[in-house]
Amino acid sequence: MLPLLLRIAVKATLTALFILFIAPSKLATAKPFTYPTYDDMVDLLHSTSSTHPRFSSLSTSQSSFSLPTVGTCGASSTPCKNYFLTLQDRTSTSELTPDIFLSGEVHGDETVGPSTVLYLSSLLATASSCVLEHFTDDGDSGSNCIEWYSLGYVFSDALWLSRLLKSRRIIISPASNALGFSQVKRAENGIDPNRDFAYDQDPSNCFRTVTGRHINEIFKNHLIQLSITFHGGMTAIAYEWGSPGHNVKGTVSPDNLAQKELTRGMSDYAGTFKGEVKYPYNSMNRIVYPVHGGMEDWAYAGSWDTGYFVECDPTTYGGYSQGSMGESLRAFNVLVEASRIKKPSESSLGRWEDVFSGDNNGHVTRNVRLSLLTIDMAEPYVEVLKFGGKDFVDYDAVAGLGAGGGRNWVEGGAEDGGDVSVEFKVHGCVTVDESIVVTVPGHVNSTLLWSLQEITPTRYNVIFDGAILYDNVVGAKLNGGKGRWAEPEKGEGDVFMGTAGGVGEESSVVIFTKVDKSWGEEDRTLFEPKNVGPQSHYVNARTNTEYEKSHAGKKVVGRIWWPSNPINIGPPSKGGIGHVPDYEGESFKEKKGKGYDERGNVTNGESEAAEFSIIWVLVGGVLITGALIAARRKKRRAMIEEYEMVNREDVADSV
Repeated sequence: MLPLLLRIAVKATLTALFILFIAPSKLATAKPFTYPTYDDMVDLLHSTSSTHPRFSSLSTSQSSFSLPTVGTCGASSTPCKNYFLTLQDRTSTSELTPDIFLSGEVHGDETVGPSTVLYLSSLLATASSCVLEHFTDDGDSGSNCIEWYSLGYVFSDALWLSRLLKSRRIIISPASNALGFSQVKRAENGIDPNRDFAYDQDPSNCFRTVTGRHINEIFKNHLIQLSITFHGGMTAIAYEWGSPGHNVKGTVSPDNLAQKELTRGMSDYAGTFKGEVKYPYNSMNRIVYPVHGGMEDWAYAGSWDTGYFVECDPTTYGGYSQGSMGESLRAFNVLVEASRIKKPSESSLGRWEDVFSGDNNGHVTRNVRLSLLTIDMAEPYVEVLKFGGKDFVDYDAVAGLGAGGGRNWVEGGAEDGGDVSVEFKVHGCVTVDESIVVTVPGHVNSTLLWSLQEITPTRYNVIFDGAILYDNVVGAKLNGGKGRWAEPEKGEGDVFMGTAGGVGEESSVVIFTKVDKSWGEEDRTLFEPKNVGPQSHYVNARTNTEYEKSHAGKKVVGRIWWPSNPINIGPPSKGGIGHVPDYEGESFKEKKGKGYDERGNVTNGESEAAEFSIIWVLVGGVLITGALIAARRKKRRAMIEEYEMVNREDVADSV
């Protein structure tokens, strides 16, 4: 081992050389976003699904729903297929998992959206695979973590995206209008797909396109709560209403406040950049224009606004039976007009490296961010930051670690019970109305917690299926504050601090939080239709305990109290913070003290494993020598060029 001073000198030399010679070359290898062709899209989708089979599956409407192909696509002129990629953690999704749909385009010449959702899907899958590698024997040497870190991303962002994939089902259709995308044309064989839906439209003029049928089948087979449909040609984020039948001056939809706060957050988090304005947001009737047969109002109101929903009777492609939509059409379907120019220059799309930083913003960069906010907002959740003063990692929230719950084991507590401090944030919401830190007897499974209907805040009874599961438990009530998306431009919401009381060795700590209750308390006299309550799955899910809707094997159940994953208290043999027990045959390793802190982030302290050897001295010497030779040659060339220039000027003066 080299002496300490020599090691420091060598390290300093190498750092200086990196800054002078290597770092500038790294800038040249930045990864800008680009426009994919139809063939590129297909390759990227297959690459994502084959590289991350645990978290993604690829299909087409032709294979899944027996839809016909329309026209030919790509360089080889193969039959056009309508692809969709489903992102989820199959080990943890259930009938209660919220569905989210992202459509890259329905107009084929509006090109920012397809790039956005393609790269977003790769980002989500890579992050989840990296997090899984991190907690397994592969560690951060796995290919997904190497890819993640090579872009300058940090592990905490990977944890965030992994949690989203753990608790949501995301259906991505990069080019819903496959033919238009391949041809770079707005329509599908002359028919506008965004006038082709079964709402406020003539029955003979809807579902004439495979594009419309493709989206209809996806909605029919899911229970989508949030959706984004990307367009281009102007800059705006718009929500319902957006149809002539509801274009009544001074009125709003029955879910107006939630739509307004969601889209405000999308605009703020997206940001802006040179040559573009910050996204304005409002209803489509006010900021864009109303249309007959639009996808947006169909997806929002088709299941309850029966006066405008129609049974389509198209004759194209052999006709089409749209089937029973049941309760599937109660989604927030947000229209994002991504750019004033339908196909802005590739140089304005941004780079992979800047997705989380907000620096060097671009069209794709900011739309990836607003998509992540939308996915996060699908459902409220609690992130515990510290427990008993120590950093905490929620292993029940990590994608890929298996179904069920109860992997959060913490050493602590006493036979007679004691007080333990806890710090947390609340995500997936705008406003935190109040929270309760509850200590329950015994160890709790997170799957059971997410099935709970109610917790009564006066006696602190935990209710399950109408019966008291735990009664008169120890609880501490906390005031409300800001959720993560209250001020997206300024930070990540408030950090709440509370105390768990009566914490013994055979108990669990759970945080229950109530959010966004104002969404269900809006003045209904301005609603169109008048005096009806909120109609979307999304708003009712967090404001109405009597709400329950089912469709296609999925379910939305209303609740007002949202639990954290449980923190199970155990004896020292169970391990401390950062410990993951064996689960379902998988072995996980403890990384604390081996170059990682308790939250899984790489540290550079005493635990750093790398040691400098004499080889590094030789490498440093070679680099320094090479740098000196290069500098000398550069100086010599400059002298020669200056000498020749002087000679040329002398000759010119003499002529």
